[in-house]
Amino acid sequence: SRPVSSPPTRRKAASRTAPDQTPESEPSSKGKAPSAAAAAAMESVEALVAHIQGLSGSADELAQLHGLLKQADGDALRAHSAGLLPFLSHLHPGAHSLGYLYLLDSFVSSSANLRAHAGGDLLVTVADFLTSCSADQIRMAPDKFLNVCRVLKNEVMQLNAPIRGIAPLRAAVRKIQTSSEQLTPLHAEYLMLCLLAKQYKAGLSVLEDDIFEVDQPKDLFLYCYYGSGLTLSNGLWFLSMC
Repeated sequence: SRPVSSPPTRRKAASRTAPDQTPESEPSSKGKAPSAAAAAAMESVEALVAHIQGLSGSADELAQLHGLLKQADGDALRAHSAGLLPFLSHLHPGAHSLGYLYLLDSFVSSSANLRAHAGGDLLVTVADFLTSCSADQIRMAPDKFLNVCRVLKNEVMQLNAPIRGIAPLRAAVRKIQTSSEQLTPLHAEYLMLCLLAKQYKAGLSVLEDDIFEVDQPKDLFLYCYYGSGLTLSNGLWFLSMC
C-alpha cells in the first residue's frame, strides 16, 4: 500500500504593507547661512563708512566716530577684512583719515590679504594715505598708524625696493610727531630705508633735527645706529662721532 501523503499546507501570503512615506525634506539652509552672514557684515561696513563720511568734521564728531570705530574694531572688521579694500574708494584719505586708518589697518593686518595684493595697488594706496592723511586725526590712533607704516616698510623691503617707502615714511614721521624735537619709532624705520636705498641725503632732513623728547630707549639706540651709518656713508664724519 502507498503511504498516504499529508495534504500540502498553504503558505500565508506575506501581507504587503504600504511603505512608510517619509516627509519631504526641506531644503537645507546651510549653504545660505554664510552668504547671508557675509551680506549682513557688508551692510554693517557700509553703515560704518556712512558714519565715517558724516562724522569726520568737528572735534566732537570725531570723538563720536572714534567710539563707533572702537566698537567695530576687532572681530567685526577683521573677520571680513578681505572685503574692506573696495570701501576705501568711498573715503578720502585726508578728509576721513581716522576712519580710513581703521579700515586700512584691519586690511593690512591680515597676512592673507598682503599675499593676495603683494606688489599691487595696495602699496600705492598705503603710500597715498601716509602722504595725504590728517595729522590731527591719525594721532587719535597712533598704534594703528605705526602698524600701517611698518607694513609699508616690510612690503618695500620684500620687493627689494626700499626707495618706494622713503617719501611716504618721511611724511609719516612729520605727521606722527607732536614737535620736531620728538623722537618717534618711525625715525629708525625711515633712516633704515634711506640707508638701504643709498639715499643718504634724504635722511639728513631728519638727522638735522635737535631731539630732546625720547619715549623709548630702543628708539634712540636704533636712531643713532642707522643715523651713524647714514652720516658715515654721506662723508659727514664729524656728525658720526656724536
